[in-house]
Amino acid sequence: MNVVAVGVLAALSLFVLPQLIVCPFHNVVFNDLLMFLNTSSKIYIFTLNENLLNCPYYVKEFLNKTNYVFNYTSEACPPNTTTFSADLRNDTELGAPYMDIHSWKGGKNVKKHLRYYNPMENCGVFSYFENGTTHYEVHVWDIKFLILNGKKVFDTCLTVYRSYIAQLTQLTMECGHHC
Repeated sequence: MNVVAVGVLAALSLFVLPQLIVCPFHNVVFNDLLMFLNTSSKIYIFTLNENLLNCPYYVKEFLNKTNYVFNYTSEACPPNTTTFSADLRNDTELGAPYMDIHSWKGGKNVKKHLRYYNPMENCGVFSYFENGTTHYEVHVWDIKFLILNGKKVFDTCLTVYRSYIAQLTQLTMECGHHC
């Protein structure tokens, strides 16, 4: 195989790899979004496209099949909490459920699509479009936000997340969850 063919295969793998990793596990459906959000635990946003040292988290206030109200807390010292509401919908073009969060940062709505869900690890990979770029985040329940025997217990979500960001040029930061 010549060098050009290897280069073409390497470039194509960046576009195909996320689908090969994600598809065998589970095609995300609307009910997955409802099950993921239906917890009284904190849901941490573990990996961000922002330079934050502490992970923000959100906690459910209200949930039904069409609406979600939650308290979003940045773990700055002292913490800052804001209440947000979101419409829950299914994107038929993308084939992924999403929450359309009202008046997100800067007052604009943002659609966060659930791209991957792992009920065993209580985590999901979300994507959203902002400033001309697609961003990806790992959302994980508080009970799974720990390290066990030197490994994060939501490894599969991190692997799927890394497969998505492999296509991106920006670097991402990981964060902790304490002051």
